[in-house]
Parts: sequence; C-alpha cells; structure tokens
Amino acid sequence: MRSIVFTAIVVAATTAVAQPDKATEDQERKFLRFDTQSAGNPEVSERGCSIPPRPSLSNPKNAPANANPDQASSVLLSIYRRQNAEKIVSQQVCSCETYFSDWDNALDEMMAVFEGLHFDEWASVRLENSRATNALSSEVRTICKESGVL
Repeated sequence: MRSIVFTAIVVAATTAVAQPDKATEDQERKFLRFDTQSAGNPEVSERGCSIPPRPSLSNPKNAPANANPDQASSVLLSIYRRQNAEKIVSQQVCSCETYFSDWDNALDEMMAVFEGLHFDEWASVRLENSRATNALSSEVRTICKESGVL
C-alpha cells in the first residue's frame, strides 16, 4: 500500500513539474520570438501576423536633416499607429496587413510634414497623432478582436 501511495505522489509531483505555468510559457515565447528575430526572421504576433520591422532613422537618407533619431522614431510610430487606426475604422475591416502594415506610408508622411519643422515642434505633432489614435482605439480594438487579429 505504501508503494502505491509513494508512486502516486511521485507521478503527481512529476506531472506538476512537467506542466509549465502561464508566466513560464510567456517567457519562453518571448525568448523564442527574440531568437527568431535575431536570426533575421520577421517578428510574429501572438495571432500569427507578421510584424514588419521599424525602419532605422539614424542616417540622413531616411529622416529629415533636422531629425533627432529618437524623436523621429517616436513621431514615426505615432503616424504609423494613426494611419493604421484610420484605415481599420474607415474600412471596418482589420487584417494582419492593415493592423501591421508596412512603414512606407508613415515614413512618406513624416518626410513631407516634418521637412520644414524645427524638431521642437515635433512633440506637438506626435501628440496630435496620438490623440487621433486614442480617439479611434476602442473601435479599432472591437473590429480587430472580432476579426481575430487581437
């Protein structure tokens, strides 16, 4: 009888150890995603969408001459998010391609709008883009959850 109880305890303990908790699974997923990114593969969302890498804005070819790379990246991200949100709401469709679109349109808009601005003015433009995105965020979240992208 003791050997049966001991065996049951060992099996239960082994099963408990073999089943990773949610936090461990999330850490492993993040590590594996980082590993594939470092191998040159695109990042993939939890729902399987390919996420295009952000463009590097460290050289003058890719950013206006007056751009601080960190500030330019922040502005670019705000434009990217606003454009994607506006497209999703106007089309009432959310797909991987609209939620994680390429960066070309956002980069083009940044170059056109900010070429004549002093970098001190960039923060207000970033704030305007963020406010526009936030105004649409609830509707975007609803549309994208219904379509399975989020």
